[in-house]
Amino acid sequence: MYLLDFGSPGFEDGDISIEDYIVDYIQKGVQRALRHSGASEITVMGFCLGGTIAAIYAAIADEPIKNLILSVTPVDFSASEFFDQWQEALKEGTADFDETIDIYQTIPASAVKYGIRLITSPVYISPYLSLLNQADDEKYVQNWRRFNAWANGHVPLSGAAAKQITKDLLIKNSLVNGRFKVRGKKAKLSKIDASVLVIASKYDRLVPQEMIYPVMEHLTCKDKTYSLLKSGHAARQYSGVLPYYLKEWLPGRSSPIQ
Repeated sequence: MYLLDFGSPGFEDGDISIEDYIVDYIQKGVQRALRHSGASEITVMGFCLGGTIAAIYAAIADEPIKNLILSVTPVDFSASEFFDQWQEALKEGTADFDETIDIYQTIPASAVKYGIRLITSPVYISPYLSLLNQADDEKYVQNWRRFNAWANGHVPLSGAAAKQITKDLLIKNSLVNGRFKVRGKKAKLSKIDASVLVIASKYDRLVPQEMIYPVMEHLTCKDKTYSLLKSGHAARQYSGVLPYYLKEWLPGRSSPIQ
């Protein structure tokens, strides 16, 4: 298993785009993982917007992607119901954040965090109620602290990536329309030939099913599965093993470790 860390972009990284992350980070990372492991194929998994980027990569990849796992991944951005007035203004051209982004070169981590909280409020209070109810369970408290550190570990978003997300994904909805390009190469979801597992959560306020399910209609691969979990955006697993939905799906689609 390999985990790719994009790092935390600063002012000097403002020109890093989604295309750069896909080609210079993900694609090179996959190539390095294949060389290092000696494997002939690889499984790629992305969570939330990371899944969106993983799907775009899989659509243009030359590498042998055996399986693609998209966990609570937004694909159809026309179904987003949040910040609807801003979205409408952006689409009509009456609002533009480019000048502000150009000044700061990144979207600060705090802005990312509180933007998400505006969407999920007041749900983000519930973890503290759960902690209060199980404060005498040492194992639960330890796991809660780990999860809480992850949930609050936001990083800045590079300016170029923020612009591309806004213009290409949110305004033009280019991914489901088949018009998203990665350095001149069209990233069509229909080109993905890996086995695909799409995971959605029934109580997800941040990325509802309406933003996720349309990917199933655009995938033309023979093996595609849609799994709906009875959880929120980030379901926690404490068992120390693969979550059940991966344990049932992944082993049969992967070669055994030699």
